[in-house]
Amino acid sequence: MTVGRRTITWPRSCTKTVWQSDEERYGSVDRVLVLCGEDKTMQVEFRRRMIDQNPPQAVKLIGEADHMAMLSRPHERCQCFEDIAKNYC
Repeated sequence: MTVGRRTITWPRSCTKTVWQSDEERYGSVDRVLVLCGEDKTMQVEFRRRMIDQNPPQAVKLIGEADHMAMLSRPHERCQCFEDIAKNYC
């Protein structure tokens, strides 16, 4: 028995570039950064630098969530995304 990975072949019409970023449109989509309070994969200084170099419209914090908020705090993560959708969509 051999194990293989299925691949998807996309039609050419689906692979054409529809939207390209340029100087004029850069930043036209609101950005919200969601931080997890107990995330040990990113140091606090790196988070601050990331925010300073490319500031989002808002920063949301899921205080007791670790790096995998969808597993450690699924309800809080869902509430956070609902708030973002209400305010920015």
